[in-house]
Amino acid sequence: MSETYGTLSSRPSPHRAPTTPSRRKPWNHSRAPAATSACPVAALACEAARLLRLRAALNSGEATANQELISALEHPDDFIRADELRAELWERLRAVAALASHRRPTSMKGVLFQLYVAASESQASSGLIAGNIPPCDKFDLEKRDRKVERLHRAAVSHLETLAMDDDLAVLREHWLTHLYDAHAACERVINDPQGLIAEALEAKSTWKEHVRASVTT
Repeated sequence: MSETYGTLSSRPSPHRAPTTPSRRKPWNHSRAPAATSACPVAALACEAARLLRLRAALNSGEATANQELISALEHPDDFIRADELRAELWERLRAVAALASHRRPTSMKGVLFQLYVAASESQASSGLIAGNIPPCDKFDLEKRDRKVERLHRAAVSHLETLAMDDDLAVLREHWLTHLYDAHAACERVINDPQGLIAEALEAKSTWKEHVRASVTT
């Protein structure tokens, strides 16, 4: 009996606490993209910038329009027309921006591209929602939007000091510049009110001159 008891007691109990602390399985770093690898979002940013430059070259209403390119597309029957190409480029640009939302950036350029697109999409979504909610909820939504925008602008402004190039300037102009920057306006009023007043007076004078010239002609 003693031998049997000794034999049984020497077996580890399934309920016995482990003698050594359990360790969490180390993270498999091979799953994460290497920092030195090419950033997939940065590549999409470069493509988006090329598409925007080409759209500008085809837009006859802009100073950057390439009239020779526009003329070349208007004549040959086997070539796509300029207006058709503009529509196709716009669809491709939207597809590139959508694809960027499914990729993880490994560079500052990729991060900024995603933030530019996110700002534009956020404003568009808020505008759609605001038209279908009660006024009290609309006020709260607009308040939250302004808070998110301030946080977003502050982060983007810092990141742009770390990485900025010609492509990002084009992307910023398309997705971010047209959005009203309430944060910058508030800082301008606090720090440089006289300069703001001078600019407003100059803009008002220019507008009056424009109206006067249009009336006389």
